[in-house]
Amino acid sequence: AKPDHKPLPDDIRQLFPSEFELTEELGWVPKGWEAMPVSKIIDINPKVSLPKGVVAKFADMKALPTTGYSVTGVIEKAYSGGAKFQNGDVLLARITPCLENGKTGIVDFLNGNEAGFGSTEFITMRKKESIETSFIACLARDANFRKHCMQSMVGSSGRQRVQNACFDAYYMPIPGSEEILMLFSKMTSANFLKMSINRLESQSLTNLRDTLLPKLISGELRLPSEALADAEQQLYTFDKGASMTPTDMKHIRHQLNWSQEFLARQLGISLRSISRYEAGHTQIPSPVDIAVRSFLKGNRGQGYFGRK
Repeated sequence: AKPDHKPLPDDIRQLFPSEFELTEELGWVPKGWEAMPVSKIIDINPKVSLPKGVVAKFADMKALPTTGYSVTGVIEKAYSGGAKFQNGDVLLARITPCLENGKTGIVDFLNGNEAGFGSTEFITMRKKESIETSFIACLARDANFRKHCMQSMVGSSGRQRVQNACFDAYYMPIPGSEEILMLFSKMTSANFLKMSINRLESQSLTNLRDTLLPKLISGELRLPSEALADAEQQLYTFDKGASMTPTDMKHIRHQLNWSQEFLARQLGISLRSISRYEAGHTQIPSPVDIAVRSFLKGNRGQGYFGRK
C-alpha cells in the first residue's frame, strides 16, 4: 500500500527552511538566519545602579554551582564593589579554575528591580530584545562556548581571566524570525521556573530544619511520643528498636566519612557534645539519634562523599 504522507502544517513547516546560505563567520546557516556575535545579542556586564554602602544581597564565588544553575548561600551586606546584577541575569565565572569547574548560575533570588552584587570575578550576562534568560543559561553551559571563553583567558598562571573581547569573537546563528526564539523560550522557560521553585522549597526546608533541630536536641521543643516513635520506625537502624550507642554514632560518622566537627555543624550543636556522645560520657538524645540516622539514610547509595 502506498504510504500516507501527510504534509506538515504551514506554521510548523516554516520552522524548517529548505535552503541554506553561506556566511563568512559560521559557514552554512539556514536561509534568513544571521551570524551574530554574542556581544550583540546579549548584554555583557550591563549597568546596574547600586550606590556604595547600600545593603544588598551578595553572592560570592562559592555560591555558584558547578552543575545546574541554583545560586545558594546568598547573604546581605553593604555594597563596596563587585559585579552587579538583577533577577534574570546569568552569572559566569571569569577566572581560572572556577570557569573550568563549571561555575555558573541564574539570579532568581532578588525582588522586582532589586539590585544585588557578587564577586569581582563574575561576568554578568543579561537578556536583550528577543533573547531570554533560558537561552543565555543554555549558552553559558554549552561546551563550545565555554571552551572559547577559556581560550581567551590571559594572565599569570592560576589567575587567568576571560577577556570581554571574547564575546565579540563568538558567533551564533540567530533566526530571522522571532517566532523560533519565542518557541525555544516557551519550551525551556518552564523547566527553569521549576528549578527555581525547587530551590526555594529546598531553602525553606533547610531553614525549617536549622530552626527546629537545635530546639529538639536541647529539649526546648519536644515531639509527642507517638511522633517520635513513628520517626524512629521509619529510619534505618543497626539493631531494630535499639537506641543509638556511642559505637553506632561513630560507625555512622565513619560511613559518611564526616569529621566530628562537620557532624556537629550539621546538627547545630557543639563539637564537645559530639565528643561526649561518642565517648559514652553523655547519653545520646532521641532527636540526635534520629537526625544522625537520617543523614546515613539520605546518603546511602551515593558513593564516597569525601571528608568534610
